[in-house]
Amino acid sequence: MTSLNYYQKAEYRVLLNVHYHMICEQFNKRLYRTIGTLSALGSTSAAFSLWGDHTEFAKIVTFIIAAMLAFDWFFDFRGASSKHNELKVRNIDLQKTLQLKDDSMSKADFNKFVVKLLEIDKSEEPTNGYFYNQAKKLADDVVLGNIDG
Repeated sequence: MTSLNYYQKAEYRVLLNVHYHMICEQFNKRLYRTIGTLSALGSTSAAFSLWGDHTEFAKIVTFIIAAMLAFDWFFDFRGASSKHNELKVRNIDLQKTLQLKDDSMSKADFNKFVVKLLEIDKSEEPTNGYFYNQAKKLADDVVLGNIDG
């Protein structure tokens, strides 16, 4: 693997962060909307009137809806989506300032950049997991692809 200069290391890290938070935001938003849609559809009285004599089925559906709403309330998918959106935007702003630098970034400039990046990451640093691996794959393709290809 080719050795990265400081600019490329910074580019890689901010790209990883942007895509990690974008993937997390999309996941949480979809989960929130799915739970909201299912609970709205399932909890309407019109839906229960369709089942007629199937009161046991209606009780099961009601329990599932209540469990989904409690799950959403506990994990706050809407709030998580907003948080990841904010972190994504902050990383995009950092990416814009990085693009104003030239390819010959010094170690001191890189250290200043990393400090700004870590300040953003205080609330949630990308961690190893499925979303991280997806973002890492994309960052590898973009940054390392530009070097090798």
